[in-house]
Amino acid sequence: MAGVDFETVRARWLAAGGKNTGGIIDWFAPPIVERWDQTEIRAGEVADLRFIGAEAGGRWADVTGGSNRVGDLQLAPRVGFRWDPDWLLVCVRSPENGERVLIDGNERASQLQAAVAAGAIAADQPVQLATGDVHMRVVLVSKAISSLWR
Repeated sequence: MAGVDFETVRARWLAAGGKNTGGIIDWFAPPIVERWDQTEIRAGEVADLRFIGAEAGGRWADVTGGSNRVGDLQLAPRVGFRWDPDWLLVCVRSPENGERVLIDGNERASQLQAAVAAGAIAADQPVQLATGDVHMRVVLVSKAISSLWR
């Protein structure tokens, strides 16, 4: 595990291309996320990550039976999908339970999960992961006002 600063994570996010989701990373700038680490996990471990949530459930809740867990996704792999070892998945981690939520790389993670489940990609394929630790105060504030969205 190697410590990495927010600006490095942000630069990798923006360089990844794909959809224009650059504004999301700024939501997680300090002090919201206290510390970032870059690690390597195995492709089979991507199943334990959760997709980013949305109001009223959202797209990922709909296709995972409400769990938002990558491993609960039922999807056929896209023909010809290959994992690029330079790709980086970006997550934030709960200070309460250590669970990680993807904030960038949902599409890549979903295709990787589908390919691993189908046996098209080995479960021990290395995957780069940047994880930020959410500040506990953010969790407490979120819980205190969560009734606004129910």
